[in-house]
Amino acid sequence: MGIKIKDFGKILTIVGVLILFTGIIYLFDRKLLLLGNTIFLTGLVLMIGLSDLKSFVFSSGRTKIFLIVMFGIVIMLIGYNVIGLVIELIGLLALLGIYLPVVIRFLHSIPLINNIFNISQLRSFSEWFSPDDRLPL
Repeated sequence: MGIKIKDFGKILTIVGVLILFTGIIYLFDRKLLLLGNTIFLTGLVLMIGLSDLKSFVFSSGRTKIFLIVMFGIVIMLIGYNVIGLVIELIGLLALLGIYLPVVIRFLHSIPLINNIFNISQLRSFSEWFSPDDRLPL
């Protein structure tokens, strides 16, 4: 049963990211951004698990970064969508940035997305974020 909940969490996380991108495309539509945030965070909790998420967030130095992410969401609730989204993305990048090389490596293994990363500007970007000698996992 735990595997099914994690799979559902992965689906919710992907759907939340897609709704966030849709909210950005529709000129930072507040309702879509908040819906995307809610679904993304719910999927993250289901995917990681509540106890593991607590230990990840409340470990050394990550509590302040998590509060920055929540502050970005509150700013979006107030009505300043662009500022709130920028604050939230900076916080998420600081919180989950250590896993970025793993994500880029995974994206390189997908055939169609690998062709996109072969564009010269994106190739240098992905090589800078994902060198072969420093993967965290």
